Amino acid sequence: MSVAEETGPAEDLPSGYGGAGAWPSAPAGVGTEETPAIPFAEPGRPAKELMTRSRLLRSGIMEAAAAPNLCRQAAKRVFDALREEVVREQIATMPLTRIKETTQGRLRLGPIENAGYRTVGAAAAAGHHRLQQIPGVGPHTATQVVAAARQLQVAMVKDVRVRFDPDSRPRLHAALLAELYAYEVAQRSVSPLTRDLQALAASLDSVMSKAAPTASRLRMFFTGRSKKEEARNALGQLDSLMRAPATWATASNLNAALAALGRPRPGADFLWDDYEARAVAYNGLLIEIGDLPTDVDAGQGFVPSDIEQRVHQHPARPVLHAGIIARLSGLRSQVRPRAEAGDPGG
Repeated sequence: MSVAEETGPAEDLPSGYGGAGAWPSAPAGVGTEETPAIPFAEPGRPAKELMTRSRLLRSGIMEAAAAPNLCRQAAKRVFDALREEVVREQIATMPLTRIKETTQGRLRLGPIENAGYRTVGAAAAAGHHRLQQIPGVGPHTATQVVAAARQLQVAMVKDVRVRFDPDSRPRLHAALLAELYAYEVAQRSVSPLTRDLQALAASLDSVMSKAAPTASRLRMFFTGRSKKEEARNALGQLDSLMRAPATWATASNLNAALAALGRPRPGADFLWDDYEARAVAYNGLLIEIGDLPTDVDAGQGFVPSDIEQRVHQHPARPVLHAGIIARLSGLRSQVRPRAEAGDPGG
């Protein structure tokens, strides 16, 4: 099963976004045997109902438009957390003498190591207050050691390469796969609709505020003649816009996109299987959310060249290359930049 699932029917969406309760099977004013024609809006209750449907549609457009970026940000947060975790594990075993590389060897580390702080991670966690309590370690040395340790940690976070581990399947790895999955679904569902959604949103925005007074007869009564005429004209434009076949087509596509966005995410087992089959595609998503540079190795899922060459000797099943490569390499594909994005459909 592909990450980029087919979008579902409009009925899956809550009625507030144009599902069964807000968007009949034919445009308003046309009518079918199942769905009576909706009369053209007049000031008062009809206008209020039209404004409600228009606002719900506009809200749905906003939600869909924001989804890809929100999913990208969520994936980036998990990716950053995973990189920091990898670095913490590395500096926890890294000899303290490594910080001399950032200080040209000017620091006296012997007393600190003798006190039990023998790794970069231990020194960074101790902090300068605890280190300066060690005999032979002054405030300046303690501050310099901690600053150097943290500087090294920051530099490592920027350069660290994260590896998904399908064997032990760590929790944070699965969380990143889930966010990448959600980001791909959002991109696939919303991106093809972007132009139509932007155009419809602009059309709605141009008339909704002007038509707002027509939702209340009392407000219309106390509105001046010119403003009243403007509101009536805007109501007519809004009514025509909401009945337009193009609006209905866009709303139907929007329903399907929002339904896809609202589906529960798959479990960890599915995500790991999908990663095994489509490692290259996931690596491509990681390029996008991590703003990583591309390189040639990543396009093949970061596997040894001999394995990659063996896989490409089977041209009959090219779509399975990524999955075969991942399996032959012991499922150790690196999550790092790749040269070209894989097909979201698998």
